[in-house]
Amino acid sequence: MNESLHESAHFMKMGADFMLGMVGYWTRDLRSTFANREYLNWFGKSPEEMRGVPVQDLLGGELFRKHEPYIRAALAGQPQKFDYPLAWATIYSSRCCEALMKPFALSCFRSGSF
Repeated sequence: MNESLHESAHFMKMGADFMLGMVGYWTRDLRSTFANREYLNWFGKSPEEMRGVPVQDLLGGELFRKHEPYIRAALAGQPQKFDYPLAWATIYSSRCCEALMKPFALSCFRSGSF
């Protein structure tokens, strides 16, 4: 069973890495637990550097304050969708982003993650 779970997680990571958009998973206390390749490239981080990073530290104070209402709403179980320009990056000069924040649920329990 453990091997099957590991294989499933590896398969899901590979799928996320082939997506053209940035895919991340954040906990209720706003720490990163997963980021796909595009996300890592954008922020110039390795998977190890990204794991556990608070979203406030990653985005910086001003950008975090702009997105905090959306983040809190997603954590409260309300899916969020909004557009925003992202004018700083490591390998791109700018990017227009569409953010989709979807609450993650297991069975009938909401985990409080997005």
